[in-house]
Amino acid sequence: MFTLRVSGDAVFSAVIVAPLVVSVWRGTWGIMELHPKLFPYAQIFLLGILLHVCFAVVRSQLLSRSVEANQPPSSLSWLQERIVSRMYTYVFILSNIMHWRGGWGLLDATVAAIIPDPKDPHR
Repeated sequence: MFTLRVSGDAVFSAVIVAPLVVSVWRGTWGIMELHPKLFPYAQIFLLGILLHVCFAVVRSQLLSRSVEANQPPSSLSWLQERIVSRMYTYVFILSNIMHWRGGWGLLDATVAAIIPDPKDPHR
């Protein structure tokens, strides 16, 4: 039974979850690439770090709130918790992508400044 569960989890992760994760990352990264003036590398890198620090500080409070919301008496608090959870997840995904894209953009700009290559169209 354990092997069947592990195999099912691996198949679900590989077939459903992995393509969805790649789609979210690639789609969000692509939107940021289409609007580079709205997402400058240094600013999104710092904003990504700031959001990560804020989430690390409030994580335990959000977790305790989530546990309390799953108690039977209040269905309204359960709905509010689902909404807050989805918002948290979306903003956390955005902060990850901003942090990575900003970091890679700054690294690319630094390399281009140190080693200029006029033949490379990507610099």
